Amino acid sequence: MLKRPILIMLLGYITGIIIGLYCKISIALFVIALLYIILKTKTLKDRKIKQYCKIFCIKKAIIIFVISAVISGIITIKQNYSYENKFSNIREEQFIGVVISSPKTKKYYTQYKVKIESIDKDKNYRHTYVYLNVKSNGTIKYGSIILFKGEFVEPEIARNYRGFSYKEYLKSIGIYGTIKADTVKEIGNKKLGIIKTLANDVSIKIKETIKEYIQNEDNRNLLLGILIGDDDELSKNIKEDFQNSSLSHILAVSGMHVSFVIMFVTIFLSKIDFSKKISKVICIVFLIFFIFLTGEMPSVKRACIMAILGLISQLIYRKNDTITSLSISLLIILIYNPFSIMDVGLILSFGATCGIIIFYEIIFNLIDNRNNNNKVITKINEIVSVSISAQILIFPLSIMFFNKISLTFLFSNLLISSFIGLIIALGFVSIIIPIDILFKILEVFLILLIKIAEVFSSIPISHISIVTPSLTTIILYYVIVFGITYIFLIKKKKYKRQIEKKILTIVDKFKFFIFIHKKMLMSLLIIIIILIQVIRLVPKELRIYFIDVGQGDACLIVTPSNKTILIDGGGAKNNEEFDVGKSTLLPYLLDRKITKIDYMMISHFDVDHTGSFDTVLENIKVGKVIISKQPKNSDEFTNIMKIVKSKNIKVILVSAGDKIKIDKNVLLKILYPEDELQFEDLNNNSIVAKLVYGNFSMLFTGDIEKEAENKILNKYSNADVLKSTVLKVAHHGSKTSSTEEFLKEVRPQIALIGVGKNNLFGHPTKEIIRRLEKYGIQICRTDKSGEITIKVNKKGNINFQNKLN
Repeated sequence: MLKRPILIMLLGYITGIIIGLYCKISIALFVIALLYIILKTKTLKDRKIKQYCKIFCIKKAIIIFVISAVISGIITIKQNYSYENKFSNIREEQFIGVVISSPKTKKYYTQYKVKIESIDKDKNYRHTYVYLNVKSNGTIKYGSIILFKGEFVEPEIARNYRGFSYKEYLKSIGIYGTIKADTVKEIGNKKLGIIKTLANDVSIKIKETIKEYIQNEDNRNLLLGILIGDDDELSKNIKEDFQNSSLSHILAVSGMHVSFVIMFVTIFLSKIDFSKKISKVICIVFLIFFIFLTGEMPSVKRACIMAILGLISQLIYRKNDTITSLSISLLIILIYNPFSIMDVGLILSFGATCGIIIFYEIIFNLIDNRNNNNKVITKINEIVSVSISAQILIFPLSIMFFNKISLTFLFSNLLISSFIGLIIALGFVSIIIPIDILFKILEVFLILLIKIAEVFSSIPISHISIVTPSLTTIILYYVIVFGITYIFLIKKKKYKRQIEKKILTIVDKFKFFIFIHKKMLMSLLIIIIILIQVIRLVPKELRIYFIDVGQGDACLIVTPSNKTILIDGGGAKNNEEFDVGKSTLLPYLLDRKITKIDYMMISHFDVDHTGSFDTVLENIKVGKVIISKQPKNSDEFTNIMKIVKSKNIKVILVSAGDKIKIDKNVLLKILYPEDELQFEDLNNNSIVAKLVYGNFSMLFTGDIEKEAENKILNKYSNADVLKSTVLKVAHHGSKTSSTEEFLKEVRPQIALIGVGKNNLFGHPTKEIIRRLEKYGIQICRTDKSGEITIKVNKKGNINFQNKLN
């Protein structure tokens, strides 16, 4: 009999989802193919091979695993097809839907979560969920049936290498996309279930009570985040402080909250003489209610389902197995929505819990002094053990998702652990019994919590930027971690015999496999060694990454000898909530494993070319900064030069005629501006530089306009100096640049335009597009193509790729 069949089922289910997501095929095909090979192969005559086939067929674990994987794979492929095609032909239509969330007030609109009932009377869209963005201030209530005409907006996919995909995020929470509407008409009401409706009403009441008693906005919003996970209104700075100080998990409702819910309900019911069994049943109902109250967050679902299973095991007098409970909770979540497997919160929540289950006892035994009976020290050791255990398993995953490590997480978590439980308990009590003095005490702790996050966030070693680890590195990390864990486990006699027996069995099977296939394995090893040597001898390419940073320019160049050049780092900040440097350019560089930028060239100091440089300079080592003489000192120039000076970065001041040898075969020629500036504006004094690699060249033009182009033409006309394979189109395709005369002289094969999608400037203009097409130039623009990658080999052959098409 299998000890934990649910765990096997879960592993199979996850495998099926992953294959369905990334291979776009069902594992059923692999199973059919394997059975076909087994039936057809002549080697079945071999008795030992037959014996192993029989073992394969009768192993319950493998049967459960395969069936689960087949089912989940089929479900995933089917649902993915629905997400990709269900709304593909829907644009501006008439919708009928039911509001299933409270309104969220954004800067320019109000957002609702809506369950679609029909689109233009077509009921095939029932039970699909969308976000509805309404321009008018929302007063629509939960459960309202609404009629509206709107435009369906397809969610964005990742626009850069390993970038954030809004579409994949929406899939993970079961949303198909967004509908924009000007007005909404209420045409009725629909009952959405007693528990869901009550949870929504209680959520509104909690917010109203907190707003009434806590006037400070930051304290109020932080309390909402801690108690019910609603941190939408929490300021950006406070969120960043919590993330940088490794305290962001406080804003994700989890097991601690569930413990308090069970404790409060149990104490209350015991006062009115309910039996223990009835109390447990009521606790289960309250936990289901709590899931909906907190917005069905993955961490809450996990904690509540595990708690419910624990209570059920007590009701039926069965021992509760933590690993089985954890497996059931994740299985339920994935059955409800397979795409939840991509949710960062779910991955980290389950990873941290697994870490505590696996490593807590080992860590605690290592740091706890058994001869010391001091309860305070023991409690501190317990907190430290929990923090370390949770971090061990999610450490590489946290780096992969956030590109940060913290060397102070133990201290920050130790500090807040001393009173976070008090905040949660006092918070729930204050809502149930709203007394002004309770909220005053609560605010003192909230202020202290914000201050702790702020202080730790200001310590540089609290958030060290680090490159995204490779899959090989992550696997190697876990091999080492579990290898060390094994060493500690075999010290215990009760584990030693079991583990050694299993290890020896695996070794015996491995020896048999090696004996049968030794010639094939030896040949494979020789081929791998030869391939590694051949790959090392193959000359590397010049790689140019024209990054999508919205309305702006940013280009990363990696030479054959791995020297790096970053030309501009823009992206105008369209709103205060989105920082291009922190959200786009820095993560991009870390995902590309860029640990140092050898040369950072700033064409000119407009924000759409420098908006991300402060973030990059603060987090990545920069060798040299290339600039030209400035006609005026802008705020951007002052700020960037201040950082450059504080970090002792060498500044290279260039003008026309200068040449910078990047490596053996890569040269950067400065063509403009002259020593004596001839214009007073920033645009027309942009650096114009030509990157040369063998027969390949690329011309960078910043934001120069017609006047500067004429100056350049007068100097370099008929000399093939400007002729380039690729042209970075000046000023994002503005009609004031890229004159016919200039294009005739440059004669590019490819034109790259850095421009934001649906930008307010109308870039690139139709006039420029027609002009480029007239000369047969291939046009690539970041608003349509996302990131643009150009790879050039030694012979000058170009490999060209767009991220989106």
